[in-house]
Amino acid sequence: MKFKRNLLILSAILIAVLILVIGCQPVTPPIEGDVPSNGSISIAYGAAATNDATPPLTISATGADHMAFSGNGTTWSSWVVYATSHSTFNITTGAGCTSGDGTKIVYVKFKNDVGESTKVYDSIVLDTVAPTLSTAVYSDANSSSTVNIGDTITFTFDDEMLTSTVTSTNVATSLLLSAGNYGTSPTVSWDSTLKICTVTLGTSPTIVSGTTVNPASSVTDTAGNADASSAVTISGLLNVLAFASIAPSTAATTTSGAAVILTATALNTAWGNITSLCTFFWTITGVGTISPTTGSTIVYIPPSSGTGIAVIIVTAVYAGVTKPGTATITVSASAAAPTAALGGTVITGAPNTEANIVDGGKIITITLTNETWNAGTGTFGASYTDAEALVIITGLVAGDQGAQWDKVKNALIAASDGVINTAVVRTSATVLTINLPATATYDIATNQAVTMIVPAASVAGVSAILAAPVFVITAD
Repeated sequence: MKFKRNLLILSAILIAVLILVIGCQPVTPPIEGDVPSNGSISIAYGAAATNDATPPLTISATGADHMAFSGNGTTWSSWVVYATSHSTFNITTGAGCTSGDGTKIVYVKFKNDVGESTKVYDSIVLDTVAPTLSTAVYSDANSSSTVNIGDTITFTFDDEMLTSTVTSTNVATSLLLSAGNYGTSPTVSWDSTLKICTVTLGTSPTIVSGTTVNPASSVTDTAGNADASSAVTISGLLNVLAFASIAPSTAATTTSGAAVILTATALNTAWGNITSLCTFFWTITGVGTISPTTGSTIVYIPPSSGTGIAVIIVTAVYAGVTKPGTATITVSASAAAPTAALGGTVITGAPNTEANIVDGGKIITITLTNETWNAGTGTFGASYTDAEALVIITGLVAGDQGAQWDKVKNALIAASDGVINTAVVRTSATVLTINLPATATYDIATNQAVTMIVPAASVAGVSAILAAPVFVITAD
C-alpha cells in the first residue's frame, strides 16, 4: 500500500517535470511577411494609344523587392529592383513582345524573399503612323449663296485625333488657310469618332474658292503623331464667277497723251475676290490704244492730241464662266502731253539677263518731258523716304510672272537706311534714277517684259505717264 502511494507521488512529480521542461523549450516563430500583393501597372499614364515604343510604366505593389516584365506573360525580362516607375521596357523588342504597331500588353510580376506574386497587366495601342487630313468640305448652312457666319467646313482625318489640338481658340493657327480667315469667333466641334472636325464660321469670314488648308505640326492623333498631310483644297465653296469691274470706270477723264492705268476685279457668287484665279481679255473701241490686252492691269494710251471717247471692255473668265466689265474714258485736248523716257543700263546695256537681276547693279533712268518729279523730303529734296520711294516703285509693272518681279520691288524698298531710300534718287527736276539691288531669289521661267508707269502721285501733274520703251529680262 505504501509502495503504490510512493509510485503515484513519483509519477506526479515526473509529469510535472516534463511539463516544465517542455514549456521552457524555444518555439520556432512563424515566417513574417508574405509574397508581394496588390500589384498593378499602368501604361503611358492610362492613355489609349502611344507612339512611344518605351512608354512610361506606372507600377505599384505591396512588399515587392524586384520586378520583371513580359509582352506575353510567358517570356520574362531579367529581374530589376522594384520601383514605382519604369521607362526602358520596349513593347516591340522586349521579352515576349512583337514588332510593329497594334495592341500591346505589358505584364509585370513581383518577388521578395518569400516568393513571387501573380502577374498583372495593362494594354495600349502602339501607333507610329502620322495622320493625314483627307477632305475639307464647305457647306452653305443657310443657303444664302454667300460665305457668312454659321456656314461650316467639315475636316475629315484618317485617324483618331487629339481634339485639344484643334479648338475654337486655336483653329486659325492649327488649321492654316492659304487665304482668308474663319471669321471672328468661329467654333469647333468633334464627333464621337474623333476623326471629323466641324468648324462653324464666325462673323465676316473671307474664304474663297481655291483656298487650301494645311494642318500645323501641333495637330496630332491620340498617339501623339503630328499630321503629315499636304495642303487640301476646300471643296464645295461657291466659285461661280459673278461680276467683273474696271477701275477707273465710267466718267474717267484724261488729257490727250496722258496714260491711264486700268485694273480689273472679279468676284464670285459669295462676293469673294477671285481676281487672281481669272483670265482677263481686253478690247477697245474709240480713240487711243491699250497695252497689254491680257492680265488684270493694263494701260490706256490716249492719242497725243485731240479729244474723243474710248470704250474699254474686259472679259473675265473662270471655270468656263465669262463676265464683262466696262470703262468709258473721255479724252480732253492737251497742248503739250507729258512723256517719260526710260534709259540707263537696262536700255543701253541690253540684253538684261536673269543673272543681272539676281546679282543687282542694273540702272534705270526715267526722264520726264513737259512734267517734273515731286521733290522728296530728304536732303535737298533729292532723297526719298521709303514711303515716297514706294509710290514710284509701284509703277514698275511686269507683264507676267508678277510674283518674281515683286521680289525685285521688295528689294528696292529694303534698300534703305531706315529713313531714306538709297535705291531711288531724284537727280534733277526731270530725271530720276533707280539702282536695282541684288535679288537672290529672282527666278523666271520665260522672258519677262517690264513697263514703267510713272504714278500720278509722284509727279507735279495729275496723270500717270507710260514710259517708253519696255525693257525685257531674258530667262537663264
